[in-house]
Amino acid sequence: MSQFLPDLINFSGHTGGIYSWGFIYFFSLLTALSFLFTVRANTQLEKYLFWVFSCILVIFSALRPMGIARDDLAAYRWWASEICPLTECFRPMQYSRDWAWYFLVSILKSFMPGERAVLALSSIGVFIQLLIVYRLCRQKLLALTLFIPLIYLYYDFTLLRGGVALTAFFVGFYFLTRSQKIMGASVLLGNYLFHSQGIFSIGIIPFHRIVKNKYLAITAIIIFTIFIYLQWTPSFEQLSILSKNESAAYWEQYQLGLFSSERIFPLAHLLTIGYVIFILFFDQLHLENGTTEKYAIASICLAVFLAWFFAPIHAAQTRLFDFYVAPLVFLAGNLKLNKINLFATLGLAVLLYARMELIHNWILG
Repeated sequence: MSQFLPDLINFSGHTGGIYSWGFIYFFSLLTALSFLFTVRANTQLEKYLFWVFSCILVIFSALRPMGIARDDLAAYRWWASEICPLTECFRPMQYSRDWAWYFLVSILKSFMPGERAVLALSSIGVFIQLLIVYRLCRQKLLALTLFIPLIYLYYDFTLLRGGVALTAFFVGFYFLTRSQKIMGASVLLGNYLFHSQGIFSIGIIPFHRIVKNKYLAITAIIIFTIFIYLQWTPSFEQLSILSKNESAAYWEQYQLGLFSSERIFPLAHLLTIGYVIFILFFDQLHLENGTTEKYAIASICLAVFLAWFFAPIHAAQTRLFDFYVAPLVFLAGNLKLNKINLFATLGLAVLLYARMELIHNWILG
C-alpha cells in the first residue's frame, strides 16, 4: 500500500495515456451501472447494456493499435509478420506448438494484414466468451465487470494466444454445463493445440467428480493454499524432469535467481481465493440445477492445485492460476442479490483492475 500512491501519481502524470484513461472511464461506468442494476433490477435494460459494453470490447479488441499491450511489440507484431497466409503457402502447421492458433491467424491473414489478423482472432474470441457469459449468468453486468480485470486485460488484451485457448476452454465448459460431455471433453482435450496452458483443461472433469460437495472443495482450496505458503510443494528439479523442453527457459531463470524475489503467492490471488471461500461457505449462489456452479468450482480447485504444483516456477504458477480461475465469473454472475455480495464482487473487480492497470500499467497507450 505504501507504494500504491506513488505508482498512481506516476501513472496519472504520464503522457499519451488516452487508451488507459479511456478504459478507466469505461470500467468505472460499467461498475456504477452494475451497482445500479443489482440494487434496482431491470432485466431487459441490463441485457441491452450488457451487449452495448460487450460490443465496445469486441470492436476495441479488433481495431485497437498494435503496441498498447505489453506483449504486442515483443511478440505478436513479430509473429504477425512471420506467419505465412494460408492462401500463399498452404502450411497448416507452421510451428511446433500452439499450431491451431497460428493456423487460424494464417487463414485470417489471407484476407487482411498480419497484425489485423491477430487482433481479429482475439476479437472473435472475446465475442464467444461474452456470449457464454451472457447465457450462463443472471447478473450479467456484474459478471461483465469482473470479466474485464479477471480475464480480458490479462488474456484477450495481452496474452492473445492464451486468450484464444481460454475461449476454447469456455466452449468446452459450456458444453459440459449443457450435459454434452463428449463434445465438452473433446474441446478440452484439444485445447493444448491453441496454447500450452490449455493442456490441463480436461482436469475439470475429474475435479468435478472429486469436489461435488462444496465443503470438500473449500477444504481442498484451503489445504493447497496453506501448502503453498509452507512451501510443501514439488521442487523445481522434480518439475524440470517432467518436461525438460518446456522447462528450459524457466530453468535458466531459476538458476539466475529470478524467482527468489517473487512473492510465494500473489496477494491478488489470495484475495480471489478468499472471495471464492466466502461465496461457497455462506451459500451465496443462486443456481437452479447447480451444474454451472459445480464445474466452475471444479475449475477453481484445479487452478489452486496447479498453483501449488507449479509453485517453484512463479511464471507458470500465476499464469495457470489465472487461466483456470477464469470460470469464477460464472459464480459472480449467479450470486444471490444482496449488498454484501454486491460490494464483495465489485470490490474484488476494482482491486484487480487497480493492480493491473494503475500499478502495473497493462495498457501502455
